[in-house]
Amino acid sequence: MRAHSYVQSRGRARAAHARYVVIAERGSLDADKYRSYVTQERELLDMYADRPEEADDPHEPDLEGLPTYKTQKGALLSHASAVPLVAQFCKFLRFDAFTTLQKPECAVTGFGTAWSATLRLPRTAALESSVFESHVMPTKKAAKQNAAYQAAIALHKAGALDDYLLPVREPKGKGAKDADGRSVESGVMPSHVDVTLKHHFGNLWTSEAAVVHVVELARSSGTTRLALVCGAHLHLGEAMQLFERDGASLSMRVVGISEHRWEGAEDRSSRLAQLEQLNRVCTQVVLNRRIDDERFYALWAPVTPGGEVDWEAVAGAFEPIDVSTARPGDLVVVPSRRPTARIGFLDRVRDDVDTRSPTAQVEHNALPRKRKLIEK
Repeated sequence: MRAHSYVQSRGRARAAHARYVVIAERGSLDADKYRSYVTQERELLDMYADRPEEADDPHEPDLEGLPTYKTQKGALLSHASAVPLVAQFCKFLRFDAFTTLQKPECAVTGFGTAWSATLRLPRTAALESSVFESHVMPTKKAAKQNAAYQAAIALHKAGALDDYLLPVREPKGKGAKDADGRSVESGVMPSHVDVTLKHHFGNLWTSEAAVVHVVELARSSGTTRLALVCGAHLHLGEAMQLFERDGASLSMRVVGISEHRWEGAEDRSSRLAQLEQLNRVCTQVVLNRRIDDERFYALWAPVTPGGEVDWEAVAGAFEPIDVSTARPGDLVVVPSRRPTARIGFLDRVRDDVDTRSPTAQVEHNALPRKRKLIEK
């Protein structure tokens, strides 16, 4: 019996003298679960029995008289309609198997009758800035509405919303245009198309030397250096600005380019195989998806202080965890039976279970906050 099933069925016995009975086999997993639910229920009753009464919510200030925005077609944007309009726009943003649903995120701060909201929209080409700060408003609701109101106006002025305040959707058939405004041929495509593409990264696996681009990533917490190893010189230009999921920015620039010459075909094959395996595992950890056995032609590698590839670190990137030196909070990679892996922080080391232990034993000794994850 799961927790939500217990709560739902337990709620059927609401009468004053009603009895709720669960029949379970003695010593079974269901019996242990039920005992834990009963204990938690008693703890909750005791906790809320002594809970002081809270004051009634203050009367919400009058929000009438807020400004509105009208388009040339007469469509009216109000503070109340701005929130669902922004949500509708984000709903139409495309996403794939490697990205999550694109949705706005709003954070509210303040006290009493002075509240402000920060609205973060998914980054789109239509907006130069995806962060909108509200004016100081008398309620949380008004602060959220004001931030969404500013975002909706910016989207309309950028052409992402039409004059009817509807999200502009690119046509996929007749009348479709590319990013430069040129008409796109929407006829029937042939079953086979021959395309010649330039190998931008070069063929690392056949070249006599590898080109090592030392890249520096600068963020608020510090700088990190990595090497991008490929078979050709890349012209990456000036520093590039990248953005993390939460909107924080970081800069990336090339601080050095050198060549690493192989001692022979065997040396090249063995070293690149190690480096490719490292990149494959890291990619699987980040995406939590299996990576097909396709060749990598651009590989990231750790570097030494002198700017050379740290081949020793590549060879020993992943080692079995040493329980004698492991500490809570250490970053660990947990391999799966499937060709994937997960990354996380070490909670604690248990020596009373192993891979052959039944689920009931693992769950019985697990921390309460971990039980739900184990059930899944």
